[in-house]
Amino acid sequence: NRVTRSAERFKAMIGGLLTSSRIHTRTSKPRLVSLDRIVDKVVRTLSPESISGELKLERSPLPELMVDANQIETLFFHLLDNAIKYTGDEPPEVKIECRREGSVFMISVVDNGVGIEARNLERIFVIFQRNHHGREVPGLGMGLALCRRIVERHGGELKVVSTPGKGSTFTFWLLDADAEEMVAK
Repeated sequence: NRVTRSAERFKAMIGGLLTSSRIHTRTSKPRLVSLDRIVDKVVRTLSPESISGELKLERSPLPELMVDANQIETLFFHLLDNAIKYTGDEPPEVKIECRREGSVFMISVVDNGVGIEARNLERIFVIFQRNHHGREVPGLGMGLALCRRIVERHGGELKVVSTPGKGSTFTFWLLDADAEEMVAK
């Protein structure tokens, strides 16, 4: 059983590395997409058992932007999935906030989860690193590393501010620009 579990985990890690490499090599042509529609789709795909019908989601209107829709869907999936997985004792509450600053849209995903200690705020963006907080949570520690790469691929930046026991705010910015401005990193 132990060898089988290790082999399955290794297989999942290799799959994750392939997914990570595809962010740089297999991108869809940027097109004008509604981020509201992407979030709607992601919410429908989140596993019902992880939400337990208790997710409280608030959000401000999101823009239409020139992006790789598949990558932005992956970004929102991981941010929302983590907000649910790393919830505390209370039902998960998530706010998606958006504000425009010049030619940039600042988008924040705010949760009421377990939070992240200051010493781990950058470490969580490293592939296969996880936020250990005393309970077992499924996953490989790849989601936030992928999120950061996706945002950087779109010419933006992803940051986190967190208070242990109170929750986290993941903020990223995306340009309101033509597809040619997408940065290939």
